[in-house]
Formats: sequence, C-alpha cells, structure tokens
Amino acid sequence: MTTPAKQTKQPEEGEEESVLVCVRVRPAGGADGEAGWTVDQTTITQAAGKHCGERYRFDAVCGTDVHTEQVYERSCREVVGGLLVGRSGTIVAYGQTASGKTHTTQGVMRLACEQVFDEGTAEGGVRVWASYLEVYDEKLTDLLDARSSVQVKDKPVVRVTGAHEVRIGSPNALDAVVNRGERNRKRGATRLNAKSSRSHAVLRLRVETDVRGVRFEATLCVVDLAGSEKPKRRKSGEHSQNGQRAWVTAPETRFHEGVGINKSLSALNHVLRQMGDRFKPSFRNATLTRLLQPTLQGRAKLALICCVAPGTAQLEETRRTLQFGRRAARASIRIVPNTVVPKRTDPEAAARAERLERENLQLARAVAAQAAKLEEKARRIKTLEKLALSVGDADAIAELKRRRRRTTGNVLRDEREKPPRASLDAVGALCRRAEAAEAALKQTASDGAARMKTTEDALAHAA
Repeated sequence: MTTPAKQTKQPEEGEEESVLVCVRVRPAGGADGEAGWTVDQTTITQAAGKHCGERYRFDAVCGTDVHTEQVYERSCREVVGGLLVGRSGTIVAYGQTASGKTHTTQGVMRLACEQVFDEGTAEGGVRVWASYLEVYDEKLTDLLDARSSVQVKDKPVVRVTGAHEVRIGSPNALDAVVNRGERNRKRGATRLNAKSSRSHAVLRLRVETDVRGVRFEATLCVVDLAGSEKPKRRKSGEHSQNGQRAWVTAPETRFHEGVGINKSLSALNHVLRQMGDRFKPSFRNATLTRLLQPTLQGRAKLALICCVAPGTAQLEETRRTLQFGRRAARASIRIVPNTVVPKRTDPEAAARAERLERENLQLARAVAAQAAKLEEKARRIKTLEKLALSVGDADAIAELKRRRRRTTGNVLRDEREKPPRASLDAVGALCRRAEAAEAALKQTASDGAARMKTTEDALAHAA
C-alpha cells in the first residue's frame, strides 16, 4: 500500500472556487427494479431501502427526462467559457458501469467544441488541438497513435508531453477524432454491460485565442472514468442478484481490471479530499491524478457529473457515487493569475492585460470577503433562532422552519420532534433579519459580478 505523502498546508495566495457537482439520473432499464430515488432541481432523495429518506444536495440534479444539452448548460458551460480567457478546466464523469458516463461525456465533448468555436470566433479567432489518452492498468497510452510516448513532466511546469495532437476545425472534426479513439479503447464484458469501458479516457482540448494582441492558452480535460463499482470475483456461469446471467468471459481479468480502476479512483478521491481539507494534494499516487494535475492546479475550474442508475437494483452503488460527489463538493480550486503570452508587436496591450487581470483578482477577493461577512451574520441569526425556540409556540416554530427552508435552503433533520413554544413576534423579526441578510448577499454578489464583467470586457478590448 502506498503511504500518503506528508500533508502540508497550502500557501495563502489567491482566492478559491468550489467544485461544481451535478448529478444525472439515467432513464430506467428493465433490470433496474423499482424506482429508488426522487429528484428535484438540486436534491436527490432515497425512496427505498434501509436508508430511505436520506437526502443529498448538489449544485444541480438532472432527472431521467433531462437531455445532455440541459446537463451541459447547468454544469459545464461556465467551465468551457473560461478557456477563452486562458482559464483551464476539467469535466469528470463518475459513476458505476452502465450509468451513462460515456454517453454523457461524448455529448459534453461535442457541445464544448461548439461553444469554443462560437464564442472564440466572436472574440477574434480561436485555434483548437485535440488529443485522446487512455489510462489502463496504471499505464498511459495514446488512443490516436499507439507509437506515441506520452509522459507527464514536472519541469519547467507540470505538463503532458508526447501526445499526438490533431488540429480541430469544427465540431464534426472532433467527432471523428473521438470515434477514432473509442475504437482503440480497452473494453470488456461485465455483469452490467457487455461492452464496458475498462479504462479511463481523457480528451484534452488545447485552446488558443487572440484578443487584440494578447494570446491566451488553456486546456480542457473531459474525463470518462471507468466504472466505480467494487470489484468482485465471479465465475463465468454465475448469476447476478437480479437473476440475470453474468456477462463475464474472463473473471480474473475483469477482477484485476476492477482493482486497478478503483486504485486510481481512490487516488482521485484522496486528492479531492485533500483539496477540501486545504492540504497540498498528492498527485503522484496514481497515473490518472498525475495526468489531471495540470488542470487541477492553478486557475482552473472543475465540474463533476455523477451518473447514477434510478432503480433499487443499484441502490448501494448509487449511494457510493453520491457520497463521492458530496466529498468532491467540499474541494476548492485556488485561483492564480492567467498566463498571458503577448505578441511582440504590441507589448503595451500585454501590460494593460496584466493590470486588468490584477484588478479582476482584487475584485474577486473583495466579493469573497463580503460574502464571508454576510455568511457570518447569517450564522449569528441562526443562533438567535435557536434561542427563540426555547420560548416559542408550535405553530410559530413550524412557520419559522418553512421560511428558513425558503430563505437559506437548510432543512432541519429531525422535524418529527415536538418543538417548544416561541413568540410569533420574535420569529417574525428573526425571519426579516434573515431575509435582509440574504438580499444583501445577493446584491453584493451581483455588484461584484458586474464589476468583474466590466473588467473582463475591458480586457477583451485592450488595445
């Protein structure tokens, strides 16, 4: 077992952004059993089994009737938009076998390419290169050219070298590259899928944009992870729990593949946990995390799409996926200034771009500081609410809970306990203070976003 590296606190530089987590529930199939989950816009709740009623809250939850375009709008558009101003990003699809990861990632790849060309052309020009890599049994290979020697190097900066890159001129050209790579990907028969992906696939889009004399460079990684289910030894003729014949042609091969898959997923989980705890991540524990290191560090955004099955037949695997997503939501990406490469013909534009970038970062810090102050006020109001409960009335407490759900999105876990008595006047005053704090927070965020948008527009037209 690999001993984790000694954890050291990260230096305090720049602001941070949390990981955006979206859950997608695929349509039901014949082997899924009865419906095991209920969903709304931001929560998914277990509706069967011993953990019935357990609720998970995320940035977005997409039900079985939601198309890939809507999933992209709610989870990926902001990440891809950052490429045009030199901000790298990573989009990861996580979940068990046959949960819809490959279907989702291939749709995301196409939509991301369309967005880059649509917005990049309007900004003044864009160039895109694509490479398609695979991690199988901790070995990194090139799906577009088996002769390539792909490596992750540390100096002068962490980067991927040796990958075969293809210049992309349109979304259709990207589709051809992806299809070419998919034909070379490792696949095998498992209990849940006759053509299961047995490797992690990473599409890397390197994007260059020119904005009035300033060249921005960024990389987008779209990651289709292999199935996250726990590996089990199973004989070829053994039947699964739901009565179906197991799709296993080489039990030992599938088992050892599963062990390797879960090793890299555990390393990714460990990295996200360290990022959430503000420790320096240990990227060297697995090839997958080493490959993703350049886009998980620096000025990058990370979106995680948790793909799950809707039925009772996979309740435990779905719970594990949701728990992974909940841990990932605690992680944060530290913001540092963009790398801007100026053209020799206009050095003044580069200087202006750097100055505007510094101002943009200062605005982001100011907004974050104000948001922290307002959050502290909200916590104080919450403490006052608890004090009010000791002198309250059951009807008033019920009204307070309803208003607080609507105002802050928090739900008290044990609503079945009989509440103490409270004063309606005290409850009303506390609710008004909570609503005022929320309005102030929204206004501050809106003002900060407007100021940063003004700065970014000035950067785009710097000349």
